[in-house]
Amino acid sequence: MLNPVNRNDDLFDEFSSGKEEAFKTLHNAYRHRLQYYALSFSLTREEAEDVVGEAFTRCWQSHKTFDGLEHVKNFLYVSTRNAAINFLNAKGRQRVHQEKYNAEQAQQEEPFSHERVESEVLHLIYTGMNTLPTECRRVFELYLQDLDTGEIALQLNISPATVRSQKRRAIQLLKTMLLDKGAATPVLAAALSILEYFLNAE
Repeated sequence: MLNPVNRNDDLFDEFSSGKEEAFKTLHNAYRHRLQYYALSFSLTREEAEDVVGEAFTRCWQSHKTFDGLEHVKNFLYVSTRNAAINFLNAKGRQRVHQEKYNAEQAQQEEPFSHERVESEVLHLIYTGMNTLPTECRRVFELYLQDLDTGEIALQLNISPATVRSQKRRAIQLLKTMLLDKGAATPVLAAALSILEYFLNAE
């Protein structure tokens, strides 16, 4: 779930040269994660699939412009976010985003499917990230994009020790937010489990 593609120079070279098999590999690896991310904007499943499809289309159209797999992944996440926001704006739904989510959270008597739990977990985490101090948020966003401590330190031009410190702070603040929010038990347990994973990740 959290590291679907090993950073592989051959895969990137094939993708950047326009080989469709390499594109399919990236698509299969990140499609579901990006759809869960799109669902955090309160899109329907069909809308999330359309948004992610648009992100992949733009990625393929720009395949010659990237300088590494991390760049590709960053592009996919940013494109998915922008496409989701543009979709909400076009439909006039952005102002009801939070209300819809709150209403869904209130329906705790309904059984929780694995897919619903995972999409709500990501919604909670991404929503909570917006409340983090800037440095904490930047570090944690990069962990979510599968960069390791050394890569994050290099990209942000800070020491690995600072990266780990900011990560610990981000996770503690997110845990506090989740506990204060009183999330439904399956969602809370899954979210805390993911945060624990990142706490121990290198």
